[in-house]
Parts: sequence; C-alpha cells; structure tokens
Amino acid sequence: MVQIYWFGSDPDGDVSGFELRFHNPALPADTDWVFTTRTDSLFSVFTPDGYSAPVFEVRAIDNAGTRDPSPASANFQFSNQPPVVHFTQRLQPTDTTFASATLTWTGTDPDGQAGDMHFLIGLDTIPSALHLITGTQHTLDTTDFKIGGVCPSTRPRQAFIRGIDDGGRASGWDSLRWVVRAPSAPGVHPRLLLIDDVPPSNGANLTIDTLWANTAARNLPAGSFSILRLDTTQPFRTNRDVLQTCLQFDAVIWYRGTQNSFSTLLQNFQNGLSGYLDRGGKLLIESLNLIEGENAVGPLTNDWTTRYLGQPGSHPLPDRGAHRLDGLLEHRRGVQGRYQQHHLPGDPAQHHAQFAGLAPERRHSQRTAGLRRTRHQQRGAVGP
Repeated sequence: MVQIYWFGSDPDGDVSGFELRFHNPALPADTDWVFTTRTDSLFSVFTPDGYSAPVFEVRAIDNAGTRDPSPASANFQFSNQPPVVHFTQRLQPTDTTFASATLTWTGTDPDGQAGDMHFLIGLDTIPSALHLITGTQHTLDTTDFKIGGVCPSTRPRQAFIRGIDDGGRASGWDSLRWVVRAPSAPGVHPRLLLIDDVPPSNGANLTIDTLWANTAARNLPAGSFSILRLDTTQPFRTNRDVLQTCLQFDAVIWYRGTQNSFSTLLQNFQNGLSGYLDRGGKLLIESLNLIEGENAVGPLTNDWTTRYLGQPGSHPLPDRGAHRLDGLLEHRRGVQGRYQQHHLPGDPAQHHAQFAGLAPERRHSQRTAGLRRTRHQQRGAVGP
C-alpha cells in the first residue's frame, strides 16, 4: 500500500481534475488513465513476486478539457511480504463427515491488512476446483466431493488453502485431511440417515441403538441407510452442513432416546432441518422435552413449530394421551416407552418391525403422514 499526493495549476483557467495511472511491469495490461478530482489516494500496488518498480503518472485537466501534454511522473520500488494462512478448528484424520464440511482459518499479512486478503480453497488437488473467497469460513459444497457426478466410496479427502494479499502475493499452502463417508453402498440409493444422539453413558444406549438399526435393516435394502453417531464424530458446524448432509438421503431420523437434557444441536441447527424439509425431505425427531412452550423448555422454537407442525408450540399439551398438531406430530408429556413400529414412506405395507417383550394387543398404532407409530414415546415427525 502507498499513499501518493499531487497538485496542479492552470495559468489561464482552473484545474477541473486529474488523470492518473501506474506503469507496472508486474501488471502491464493495467495502463489506462483514471480520472479523479482528488489530490491524493491510497493505492494497492500489484506485487505478486515480492518486488515491483512501477512508474506513477498524473496529468491535470483544465476547465476547457485540455490535458497536460507532459504528465508528472515518479518512480517507486515496493517490496511485499507473503501473507500466512492456517486452518483452525481443524478436522482430524480420525474425523468423519458426509459430503459437506465447514472449514475455518486465520490469515495474517505482515505488511498489509489481513481483512483485504482473498483465499483460494479447494479439495483433493491443487489447483483443481479452487474457490476464490473472502472471509475466514467456507462450507464446501456437496458437488465439490463428487467424482464423475457421484459421491465416491468412503475415503480420506484433503482440503487445501492459500491466502492472497491485496498486492497479489500468495501465501504457502495449508491442508488438512479427514474421512468423508459415502451415504450408501456403491450403486445403492441412500434411503435413510439415522442420527444417533444418545451418548454411551445413557443406560438405554445399546437398546435404543439396536431398536432403530434393526428397524432400518429389516425394512430397507442392504447398504441403503447410514448411521451417524454423534458421540463419535460431530460433523455439523453450520446449518449448511446439516442441510447438505440430510439432502443426501430421502429421510432422516434423529433420535435422543430417554435422555431429558436440552439438545443444543437441535436448537442451533434447526434452520438446517428447515431447509431440508423445504426441499422435500422427510424428518422424524424422537426426543423428550422437544418443543419450546408454556412452562416448557425445548430446542424447537415456536416459529419452527408453527411453520412445520401447523400450530404454535406454546399451545398447552395434555399430561397424558395424544395431542395432534395438523396430523404431523404426536407429543406427550410424562409418557415414556418404546417406539414399536416404523413404516418408511414408500415401503410395502407388509414391511414393519416387531419387537419382543410387548404383546400384540398393547400395540395401539396410528398411521399418519406415512409413519406408523404407537402411543408409547414422545416424538415429532415432519415432512411432506
């Protein structure tokens, strides 16, 4: 950066403005005159190799439009130190995501303004599919992960970044590596994502995990569903991560089992779930203390409940029994039990899950919006 001052005079009139330009060997095409009425300006000098020797020229224009035939000039020499960029909140080689990842970084410029930097970021190869962006965060698009238009098999992937300062000097590359999961087996359409939000410390963890996994295994083609265990890896850093991950599947089931703790993840990322539903996704949330309301604290806001369940979440719910919100949510307070039957939209009617330990006569089921369920557990199911 350099600030340059100039002035002009006219013996038989007035100076109405100036035209100026740089002759910069590092940027030979940029030699057009630029008009201004100012008498000083701050310039970013293109110095991509760390050194440049431009010539600055300025000429006055009088009130009759006549230009000075002999522009004033000055020779300059500039050095430009390279910026530095590093990934922060780094994904580790043991971390896993589906085809979405939010990356953050920090950049510094020893002789310039870090806020004026741009960044080249890409996946797997340099310089293939690089994005030129500003800021210090970027969510890689699902299309960035595809090879030949499809999501490849589960494998390590590597992201690269470099910074470019306002003088055109580039930093070195930084990179990080992590595992990106395929949503389904090769050649199999991804039907369902199970999000396991029950920690191992929960005494019912094994029972709950087995219930949902076995239900999916009985009703869906082999290799068509995936399980995301949040106690092992937490791939959601932004709402866009939630949206892009869910969009890889026809349906998503997010289950929390018997735990009654407040779900910060559901609170922070419900807008990502909104985007998924707005695009035709099917979602079932199984949880206690799910909805914000009268004398109740829950992660799903009144606005979210009103939009996707058809009624404000502040509406008082009965202590026992079913309260139906537009035929999409079955919510109970003080009722605990096991989810007995689950029927995914599009599956043959005869495909259902049965669980030992409960007599058939106790299975009071009800069909709503393509889901078959019993009155033993609080849960929300939303979708077209």
